[in-house]
Amino acid sequence: MSLFSKKNNSEYTADNADELSGAAHAVENTDSMVATKETLVNDLIDYDIEIARFFFDIGMYCVGCPASYGESVEDACAVHGVDADELIEKINEYIASKNTEKQ
Repeated sequence: MSLFSKKNNSEYTADNADELSGAAHAVENTDSMVATKETLVNDLIDYDIEIARFFFDIGMYCVGCPASYGESVEDACAVHGVDADELIEKINEYIASKNTEKQ
């Protein structure tokens, strides 16, 4: 089943646009990101490669894993038996400290 449908010869549209409209992505601006359990693992790593260490520290080697491109932090944590809330808290503390350093 495709998430997208061909609307005309050159335009595709999302079949489930409500679900795709940012549901699995982080809230992001030019300077900062706030991670949530719904944030895709790959989005975090793309934002700052140093975030990968938080996954490595708990035995989750998400960098380079094909699942990281479509898996939320919550889903990855469930598969690996890790507390998603605790991981998100650590990641957001790291992001906040990096933003404080920039100021």
